[in-house]
Amino acid sequence: MGSPEDIVETLEQTKNWLVAHPQDPYVRNAYLKLLYRYGQRHTILEEINTTIGWLAIHPDESRLRATYLKLVERYGSVQQVDTALVATTTLPAVHLQDSGVRMAYMGLVQRRGTTQHTTLAIEQAINWLTPKRQSVEVKTYLELAEQYASLPQLRSLINVLAEWLAGHKKNAHILTTYIKLLDRAGTPEQIITFLHTLSDWLPLLQQSHGALTYLIDMIGHTGTKEQIDEIAVLLRGWLQDNKPDDNLLVHYLNFVGKQGDPELIQWALNYTSQMIKGADISAYLLSAYLNLLGRHGSSAQLQQALDFVNGWLMHHSANPYLLTIYLQQIKYHGHPEQIQQALRFTTDWLANETPDAYLLTMYLSLTKRYGAREQMLTALDLTTSWLDNKRLDAFVLETYLDLVEYCGSTPQILRALSIITNYLLSESTNEPSNIPAVYLKLLKY
Repeated sequence: MGSPEDIVETLEQTKNWLVAHPQDPYVRNAYLKLLYRYGQRHTILEEINTTIGWLAIHPDESRLRATYLKLVERYGSVQQVDTALVATTTLPAVHLQDSGVRMAYMGLVQRRGTTQHTTLAIEQAINWLTPKRQSVEVKTYLELAEQYASLPQLRSLINVLAEWLAGHKKNAHILTTYIKLLDRAGTPEQIITFLHTLSDWLPLLQQSHGALTYLIDMIGHTGTKEQIDEIAVLLRGWLQDNKPDDNLLVHYLNFVGKQGDPELIQWALNYTSQMIKGADISAYLLSAYLNLLGRHGSSAQLQQALDFVNGWLMHHSANPYLLTIYLQQIKYHGHPEQIQQALRFTTDWLANETPDAYLLTMYLSLTKRYGAREQMLTALDLTTSWLDNKRLDAFVLETYLDLVEYCGSTPQILRALSIITNYLLSESTNEPSNIPAVYLKLLKY
């Protein structure tokens, strides 16, 4: 690659050459690509305007049109974007046969188009999505449609996508998106049609964690008892021979918790407990596992899991959701040593991290039930700091005031009265609350 001076000189020489040879599409296309990478913005904007006129005379130059659309996407003004999109949509079909033009057009609409441009582009994508399209082009259409398509458009897209998949039975990525769209927007008839052909897709489904994940969700939402049982058997067999990613296993545990019988739930818990040993699992998976254990696990399973989480927290970053579930299980199933470990860890975590209302409420509740007075006062200080920096949350505030009243510390009571006063002055709600009653009670101290 030449120096910056060489590039500037090459661009200038090529521009002058094109003045003398305006009909040459190959050099002009190369020039636009060079501008895309190295050109100055004012030069690019001028060249975009020049190219609009050139393409009007040479509408069949598809490669150059695709480069032009990419140039407009990155550098074009609002007016140039609109001009490019309108010009492309009004082209005769013969000039839109090149996949590069269609994909560049979709990219421009997705990143720079207005709502009107997007609606029209999705309609065109539905018409263009025929079985002969390559997967990379179909993927481009789907990226736009997933974000912006209306419900009727999504259902039309599902129909043409089903026809496309009938001729491309080895494309797991598009199949995954198809199942996701079915779950999100499919009619009962569209979903039933797919499920009737499910056995044809099983070999491909079992190659894609993403496809299995969306299939679990779809059948959990709309499947019959027979279909739910069928997918449960399929997944149990698949898990015995394959290692799932965390996202798939989380969705499977949620599915089993809602749809599984006691025997399947126990199998899933035992499977997960074995899988997490020695594995670097995420907080996301650990949360789902603890949640299912809390509802269906035995006392021995819960004790083992709580010990595991205690160790895991020493070496990994927790998040408020995991800590909330962890404290919930500790509150009802933990032994004294586990409870104190949980309180110490959470207190240290709260000193440096930002909790949500659910975690803070659970922490206060656990502290009141099992904490020493010193721990309670620390918890109140942490909560006061949170209330000062966050919107006053009634759920947290009620639990906080309950602990303030329980402790009976004069400094904490005075601080709580100030917080309640601000809350009562700022909130206009008709929802029932114990806060005014607690306020009056604290005034007596």
